[in-house]
Amino acid sequence: IYVSIYVGIYVGIYVGIYVSIYVSIYVGIYVGIYVSIYVISIYVSIYVSTYVSIYVGIYYLRWYLR
Repeated sequence: IYVSIYVGIYVGIYVGIYVSIYVSIYVGIYVGIYVSIYVISIYVSIYVSTYVSIYVGIYYLRWYLR
């Protein structure tokens, strides 16, 4: 009886550790995907706004130089 209790406790601990590792891996993958999407979109918007402002400034300078 005691041996079965100890075996059950150890098996439960190992299963819980493996399940938590797999859950953390999946959660980390999903969180990394979402974070990378948000970071990429933020960087793309920053680059687009800077390029648009640069082009607008060039056009305005050309208009003023004319």
